[in-house]
Amino acid sequence: MHSILNTSHLTFTGNFDTQAKAILAYIRMTQQEIEKLQLLFNDLQDIFGNTWKGSTLEVFGSIVTGLALRSSDVDCLVNLPPWLDMPRASFVIEARKILRRNNRFQKIFAITKAKVPIVQFEYAPTRTRCDVSFSTRAAVVNSKLLEYLIFCDERILPFAILVKYWSKIQHFTGTNLMSSYSLILLVLFYLQQKHILPPIMAIQHNIQEHIVDNWNTAFEKTITKSNNNESLYTLFGGFFKYYEGLNFKKHVISLYTGELIDREKFSTLESIPEEFYLYKKNVSKNISQPLRLDTTMCIQDPFNHGRNCAVGIYFKLAQKIIGLFDRASVIYETEPESSFLRTLLYCEEIPRQNIPQRANLTWNKSAKNHGIQKNHKHQLQNRQFKQRCKQLNQNTNKYHRNQWT
Repeated sequence: MHSILNTSHLTFTGNFDTQAKAILAYIRMTQQEIEKLQLLFNDLQDIFGNTWKGSTLEVFGSIVTGLALRSSDVDCLVNLPPWLDMPRASFVIEARKILRRNNRFQKIFAITKAKVPIVQFEYAPTRTRCDVSFSTRAAVVNSKLLEYLIFCDERILPFAILVKYWSKIQHFTGTNLMSSYSLILLVLFYLQQKHILPPIMAIQHNIQEHIVDNWNTAFEKTITKSNNNESLYTLFGGFFKYYEGLNFKKHVISLYTGELIDREKFSTLESIPEEFYLYKKNVSKNISQPLRLDTTMCIQDPFNHGRNCAVGIYFKLAQKIIGLFDRASVIYETEPESSFLRTLLYCEEIPRQNIPQRANLTWNKSAKNHGIQKNHKHQLQNRQFKQRCKQLNQNTNKYHRNQWT
């Protein structure tokens, strides 16, 4: 399988935009790979459609939003007809039994204890990993919103993919870590601060509601081109600077309002901002649980205002993420534009807590033309590079003073 996390295959030549295009070509799922997935979708529709008459298959996640990497799983939802009213875990167990009869499906697991039960498998014809759920359409409508926002401006897609790739290299997104969805919400919120994207409530204003799971998921596709003309490079570097300096423990990150909101305002229904009238209604009627505020980060879902998308980010993981924002910000401030991506991706491969005095990686003399190359026989010779790594390591721990004390 194509190992996109092996950055030694990358050559960082040309300006920032040229390098970004080369990275995207290296890591993104190709159009041909996406087209082959139709085989999987057809198989699943046939199998589940025949098992549960009236059911339909919907795809969501990175395949829909355009952010699929070559290592990405595929997420599918089976919409069941309303007369099939059983616990969702029951359908997951039954789906596992059915898929095991077909040799095109391998490594099949039923995960029934998760918040959203899924059946997980690998589709042999394309060697694609896939998760199938039988829950609500909330994830589907969220994906449609993200798809629209991401394609509103030509800079957003490459920007979001670069951030996602950086997170994968650093191993802080994935199972039992920060979700890619939460990370992309941070990207979109930052772009709201740059006035490239509007608050979600602005595109929900004066249109008929479309309620899914008690939340309004309607939005109008009326975003006009922004007057912000910053380059992809400036936006990308500014992303790290913005979150490196953000006091996560104090604020709710609200894409709905496009603003940081003091967590204290969500502590009682009386103090909640008036824009959240539906949230007040749902919580007061016990339709929704209140927004979780006892977490290291609080990223509010753009539709479901009672959902904190960062509840899975435990304290030490939050520390790591803030430290990585800090380190990336230092790289942006100290490196020339032409070497920013090379230094970011290379340095970030060195363990955060263990920047070595004696390294098995060297800054090759031909790195300007051929990227970073491994050298397992010699110590790090480039004195400036050693000093930079030392500085980055020192800055990694700055969050202890600024964020969590």
